[in-house]
Amino acid sequence: MKLINGRMGIRQRAATALIGWVLMFPPLTSRSGQLYMKPDVKAALTEWRPSNLQGETTFDSEERCEAARSSLASKTKDLLRGAPNDIENRPLQTDEQSGKWIFALEVAASRCVSSDDPNLKAK
Repeated sequence: MKLINGRMGIRQRAATALIGWVLMFPPLTSRSGQLYMKPDVKAALTEWRPSNLQGETTFDSEERCEAARSSLASKTKDLLRGAPNDIENRPLQTDEQSGKWIFALEVAASRCVSSDDPNLKAK
């Protein structure tokens, strides 16, 4: 970014303000049409879904997004208590306890993505 007298110009500030950061959750892994309780971190970003943390879907900086992700990950870590060791190899279950486990796994696999990342655009 070009600095003018050690400061960002008006255009650069405006462009930077338009870029937000989104906390994204991966989809679940699918094999032979069956969903598993394992987040698919290799899925295309167009398949990931944005979080909606307390109504907030974008953050004004990568640091704030990462802080929210880290905070959420530490809060959800306890949700995995009692989960089977092979949980990610099990077919999707829809009971409440499994839902908590899946959410905790998705949070652990989440990532912050710039809103202008070209990989978010469908091809």
